[in-house]
Amino acid sequence: MLRKTILNQNMFNVFKRLATLTCLIGCLLLIGSQALAQSSSEKGLGVRRSDSGLKVSFEPVKQSFQVDESVRFRIKGNQTFYLYLFSINKEKNRAALLIPNDRHGNKYQGKKTYIVPNKNLEFYSDQPGLEKVIMVASTKYLDLDKERYTKAGPFRQMSQKQAETQLKTLRVRTAEDKTEKVVQVINLRIQPGPEAEFVGQTEQSRDEDSAMVFISCDQEAYHSGDLVRIAYGASESGWVYLYYVEPDGQKNLLSKKEVDKDKVNYVRARAEPPFGKHALVAMFSDSEGMKSKDLPTKVGDLATKGLSLVKPEQPPYAVYRFRISR
Repeated sequence: MLRKTILNQNMFNVFKRLATLTCLIGCLLLIGSQALAQSSSEKGLGVRRSDSGLKVSFEPVKQSFQVDESVRFRIKGNQTFYLYLFSINKEKNRAALLIPNDRHGNKYQGKKTYIVPNKNLEFYSDQPGLEKVIMVASTKYLDLDKERYTKAGPFRQMSQKQAETQLKTLRVRTAEDKTEKVVQVINLRIQPGPEAEFVGQTEQSRDEDSAMVFISCDQEAYHSGDLVRIAYGASESGWVYLYYVEPDGQKNLLSKKEVDKDKVNYVRARAEPPFGKHALVAMFSDSEGMKSKDLPTKVGDLATKGLSLVKPEQPPYAVYRFRISR
């Protein structure tokens, strides 16, 4: 009887110790979880589903494009977003806000694939090389101060530094701001087009007995609003007429000037639409009175096909081809 009582007492003590240990472990776990929650709160950590957050896929419709070829992108987001598209040309220290613009909105529905820009607008490059395109997608509309930048057609132009400053501003996210953003950079390779060799070259008449005429510009390509500096002259004293040929072949007299032998003359103009391939024609005459009918017969094809001299008695000439883009 005594043995049984002692055994029961021992079992009671064991259970008592186990209960005390269990209670102690529970308290430690509670304190640890509270400390972890407080630490997580201080560091801004949180728990969310792995499939939440803005996700946007953005890619060109092909790996490379040619000069003057329409450049388009394929884009899709997992939720509704606003698109901001920039292009940057480091060589010319020029950047442009491509989307949004005066003809193109920037709100896109989620879970749908879009081709940008839309059909009534196109992007293209006027020279070969690498074109840097930066895509910013945001769950909320971002109010850009577009009036700070120069308007070029439907787009806004700015310097490279201005664009980088604007992009840094777009990427900043404060603790109070719940806007989600995705940024992606694409380097587009632009290949020379089939007629790229014509741009920036000067062509002259080949009559060895006549005066030699020359004409050139400071660039091969211009954007609307750019200053165009033209240099021209002749190997003999006389008159030089400058004709401007638009992409559709329309001819306009830009200026006429009496020139001295072997002297370089300069004139400045402003690049304006229409966009595309243009040509400047300098024609020499030993007297004043030349008219547009004296231009070579195929001068309307200068911007695309070159110049064909069909009559030996036509005046000496020189041609310079260039491009004007948005």
